[in-house]
Amino acid sequence: MEEPRLSTDDLRLLGNFYSNGFSLVIVDDGNNVRLVPPESKWFPLLTMTGIISAFYAVFLYFAVTLDIGAQLGPAIWIVYAAIGLIAIAGPVVGHLLRLRFLQRNSPQLDFDRRNGTLSVLANRETFESKSVHCLLGLSMRDSHGDANSELQIIVRDANRFRPILITTDLSSFVRRSFGDTLARFQSLTGLQAVIAEPKGLLKGGPIRIEYLDAEA
Repeated sequence: MEEPRLSTDDLRLLGNFYSNGFSLVIVDDGNNVRLVPPESKWFPLLTMTGIISAFYAVFLYFAVTLDIGAQLGPAIWIVYAAIGLIAIAGPVVGHLLRLRFLQRNSPQLDFDRRNGTLSVLANRETFESKSVHCLLGLSMRDSHGDANSELQIIVRDANRFRPILITTDLSSFVRRSFGDTLARFQSLTGLQAVIAEPKGLLKGGPIRIEYLDAEA
């Protein structure tokens, strides 16, 4: 009897505040294949801080040149400083929180070749490989109409599929976000990889579910 496949009714987004743009890294030590967060955080942090600071500098230049808020007198500089602090520190703090969230749940995936088991989210749950239906890269529109991408593990639970969120990305292009990860993890572990995404350039069409070939 052929194993049931995913349908669009089985798909749903599971994301939360910790949506992130970190590219997870596959580590193969011979016995285990692990999916873990990147080790270095300084370069993306410095890049993010530099870009935001540049935008803030442009804002400050025009604010001073156009004498915006002059009626507040010297107190306007307190306002400018507060705006700068929130604009620069806010995204950086959020970036660090999301990275630490990933690190606390690392390894996100741990496939043990010796016994054929897959552990998820820092060994929170462990499944035999035959209980794992696929590693899924999913792109869908959320309740606000924005298309987001997620990496999920789909396991068989009685007579249904149960998704487990591994990580998320704010991009609507799931192949760009997780395509290489899906293909390589499938190649190293033999677990099925699947991509589900809306058709069309603007991601507005019906969802297409593609089971990747083992050679992908």
